Amino acid sequence: VLCRSLLAASLASPDYAPSYAALMAVVNTKLPEVGELLLSRAVLSFRRYYRLRDRAAVSSTLALLGHLFNQGMAHELLSLQILTVLLEGDVPTEDSVDVAVGYLCTVGRRLSEVSPAGVHAVMERMRGLLHEGSIGRRAQYRVETLLKVKRGGFADYPPIPDADELDLVEEEDQITFDTGLDDPGLKMEDHLDRFRYDEDYDGGEEE
Repeated sequence: VLCRSLLAASLASPDYAPSYAALMAVVNTKLPEVGELLLSRAVLSFRRYYRLRDRAAVSSTLALLGHLFNQGMAHELLSLQILTVLLEGDVPTEDSVDVAVGYLCTVGRRLSEVSPAGVHAVMERMRGLLHEGSIGRRAQYRVETLLKVKRGGFADYPPIPDADELDLVEEEDQITFDTGLDDPGLKMEDHLDRFRYDEDYDGGEEE
């Protein structure tokens, strides 16, 4: 129920994604099954919305995924896979480029620390699109802006905004999941959204 609520809230108010991710990071230290479920559902949601070409839903879902990565819950490989998918093909769409730029701004500083080679490869792809002139003017402007942000070390995009209030979990207490974008075993597990009466609750607790 918590996972469903956070996903719905992130779709409606993606600007609050840092707060949602911080909340889940705390929960994850005690109930990692819940953290893993949210991450799996967010990945499946991204895949679905991307297939439907729903730009707003993709952006909102990636805002949450990006901040789950910044909170140490998601492996860097997932972010690199997402960026690769958004920029794949000879000429990615303007929306895909725009979303990729926004996502890289969110995860760029932390991703540069843990995978500088990965960030370099993504930036080279961005430069290539710019130099080829194969993308539209709006996308070109976004890429040029990203290049400036990267040169500045993503200084205006801290991994955890309002760190005094949202950086709540010590690094040694973080639990990171290696969930991948193409993992075949991911499930929404919708049946967990409903409370079920457990007649043997007391017996289970004793065990």
